[in-house]
Amino acid sequence: MNKNKTADNIKIEYVAIPSLRPAAYNARKWNEKLINDLKQGIGIFGVVDPLIINSAPNRKNVVIGGHFRLAALKE
Repeated sequence: MNKNKTADNIKIEYVAIPSLRPAAYNARKWNEKLINDLKQGIGIFGVVDPLIINSAPNRKNVVIGGHFRLAALKE
C-alpha cells in the first residue's frame, strides 16, 4: 500500500492550449533560438513532459510547471 496518497490523487486532463495562463511569478526567460529548438524537439518527439496546471477554482488553468513548453506550444 502506498503511504504517500498524493500519487493516488493525480488527475490527467487534456486542456486546450489557449485556455492556459502563465503564472505571473514565473522568472524563467528564454530567447528565440531556445524557443525554436524546443519547437523542433516537440515536432519530433511530441510533448514528452506534460505541463502541470492548477485546478483550484481561484487559479484554474494557471501553469505551475511548463511555462517554456507553453510558450513554444502557443507559437
